[in-house]
Amino acid sequence: MEVKPQYECHIYSATQTPADLKQQYFNLRYQCFEPNDPNLNMDTINKIEHDKFDKVPITTYIMVIEKKQDKIELMSAVRWIPTTEEYELQQASYNYLTKNTELPASHQICEGSRWVGKSSRTKEGQQTTSLLMKTLCHDANRRGFNKMIGVIAD
Repeated sequence: MEVKPQYECHIYSATQTPADLKQQYFNLRYQCFEPNDPNLNMDTINKIEHDKFDKVPITTYIMVIEKKQDKIELMSAVRWIPTTEEYELQQASYNYLTKNTELPASHQICEGSRWVGKSSRTKEGQQTTSLLMKTLCHDANRRGFNKMIGVIAD
């Protein structure tokens, strides 16, 4: 008998995220970026990527996990920050994209960033991305966000 995966989606503030999930998230991020990118904080010893926004209480993570017997595996996650606070696209490393662009600062707009997860070309990737998007939309609506900005790289 095949056991179907059980996925759950959780919302955490940066300061209240369980340490094991945050570690898995930073590790997934590390796997997504170029290790030599000078604009990123790549910890090549611990194989994690993180930045100053991961310590700010206003930062929110939406995380999809799979419960496996005695452990929890992070399947996908996204980080978001209200644009009324300092956010990633405002950083100098993004000037090549944002030059001459007025970046928003609104209670109705959030920035989505550091989106990582299983490939949407796989069944688990499709399921977890769907759950992540559903939760993201529900939480955005609850918080009064009606727009999200960000950069998604291949």
